[in-house]
Amino acid sequence: MRNLNLYAQQGRSMIEMLGVLAIIGVLSVGGIAGFSKAMDSYKTNEINEQISTIIANVRNVGLRQGGSYRGLTVAAAKKMKLIPPELINSSGNLVHAYGGAVEIGSSKQLYNSSLTNEKDFVVVYKSLLRAQCMQILSKGWGGPKMAVVAAGDNSPNSAKYLESHPSASECKTSGKVAVCYNKEMPIDTISKGCSCGKTPSCAIAIWVY
Repeated sequence: MRNLNLYAQQGRSMIEMLGVLAIIGVLSVGGIAGFSKAMDSYKTNEINEQISTIIANVRNVGLRQGGSYRGLTVAAAKKMKLIPPELINSSGNLVHAYGGAVEIGSSKQLYNSSLTNEKDFVVVYKSLLRAQCMQILSKGWGGPKMAVVAAGDNSPNSAKYLESHPSASECKTSGKVAVCYNKEMPIDTISKGCSCGKTPSCAIAIWVY
């Protein structure tokens, strides 16, 4: 009888142990998912802060130059400490928290060499996933003398959107590119522009003019 009781006790202990392991497994999966979500939120917030910092710093320089962004390049921006240091990798390139390239410069320097007044500049974040693209643009970057561009093909400069400075508030879409001038981008427009699917090939551009 003692042996039978001993086996019964051991059996219960094994079942309890398996139950505990199962609970630990569920909690581990939930913890990993929660950690991943928290990290994603942290990275998105970091990008939002970086964009805000870059725009504020470059605008201050533009004001000192009479509203001109002449000579604005990545090299010049780094020299003047306009770029958050965490964006600059060991090779001196600009790389955001999700591993994609970052571009900064006047419209003339980046997109349209025929411009003469150089009174605008662009901040571009490339190689984002759809969810990341939508989260960043949902912050609402639009406003007076600003345009927000979302491109599902990683090329916010592929459209003819950086060629004029409209005074009206409007949104346009063409193919995989969406842009809103002088206003925040509505969620349906964000969804059209952030159309890269499951690959990290979305790009956003904040254009200040």
